[in-house]
Amino acid sequence: MKQKINIILGFFLFSICIYGQEKPVYTIASLHALESEAITSSGNMDRPVPFSYKLTPEWKTHKKCQAWGWTTFGVGSAMMIVGFMGDFIDNWERPTPRNRFKILGFTGVALTAASVPLFVFSIKNKNKARSISMGTGTLAAPLRNGSGMAYTTGMSVGISF
Repeated sequence: MKQKINIILGFFLFSICIYGQEKPVYTIASLHALESEAITSSGNMDRPVPFSYKLTPEWKTHKKCQAWGWTTFGVGSAMMIVGFMGDFIDNWERPTPRNRFKILGFTGVALTAASVPLFVFSIKNKNKARSISMGTGTLAAPLRNGSGMAYTTGMSVGISF
């Protein structure tokens, strides 16, 4: 009995939250202006900002993984070039080879290879962030006596896997 009451109460609270919202009218130009204002200033709490996938935690993880991937790729490439060129120059005319620069070169290879999984995680999180969508729309329902249609606002949440 308590479970049924909790479910009914939850349904009513959910419907009050959805139908109690005001639907702002946006154009494409105002959406871009609102998103740029949300990014550049933090004091615009009086205007509602539409949902953007760039504000999700998955997008932030994508940007972090992308930054780490490019950093490890750049540092690893530089270490690899310096290590193998240093080894070549160090052993140019030496009868017995010395391996002091090879460690730097192989460490650079390992760092460059480590950037690949970071780029893969970055792309996966980017796709996750873009697959989440929210929106509002108008729902139409026929009236009981068949004299017309009743229109009300509704909210949609779309998650694709």
